[in-house]
Amino acid sequence: SHLASQMSKEIQVKIKDEKAMLFTPYNMDFVKRIKQFSDARWDTHKKCWTINKENLDAARTVMREIYGYSDVDINEKVTVRIHVKEYMCEEQADVMLFGKVLSHAYGRDSGGKPGRDVVYVHGNPCSGGSAAHWESGVEEGSEILLHNVNKNLYEAALEHPTEEYEIDLVEDDIDFWALKEEKRRLLKRIEDIDLILQKEEQE
Repeated sequence: SHLASQMSKEIQVKIKDEKAMLFTPYNMDFVKRIKQFSDARWDTHKKCWTINKENLDAARTVMREIYGYSDVDINEKVTVRIHVKEYMCEEQADVMLFGKVLSHAYGRDSGGKPGRDVVYVHGNPCSGGSAAHWESGVEEGSEILLHNVNKNLYEAALEHPTEEYEIDLVEDDIDFWALKEEKRRLLKRIEDIDLILQKEEQE
């Protein structure tokens, strides 16, 4: 779908003097990896990671592995359906998949909340564990739609199937909604035209 394959501005790199500033969506795995660069520093003011310019290619490799793209790649997006076969959980952290938050809890009894682009068709995000060792969870049997998933990440996941969940591609999701919207507009327009014609005939 042409709408889905536009360049994404979610990852940006700015170069100033000998430094590269990396603006990336929050992702725990990316944070862990970029901290392995001895020159990486978090800039609280600008909300970005800075590294030495000569390490930018290495950082782009990490971006591709974590996000599926870097600032110089096209971020083609797809919608996927996740069928959860086994209870999924993370202790004192979010349950994440393709960089999307499936469940965010902050205590044993807090319940779970889905993040952006995450829609539960069946089932729920939840919380559990103990007071000291609480966890974010996703109920077994949940069916979840994930929008704006990077296509490369989805394709890589297909090569490494897991017991926890099954993944399906939702074909042309965007076009389907766009067509419904267009139909609604056209029907409204026909009503307007009918009214104009009726007036014309009455005069």
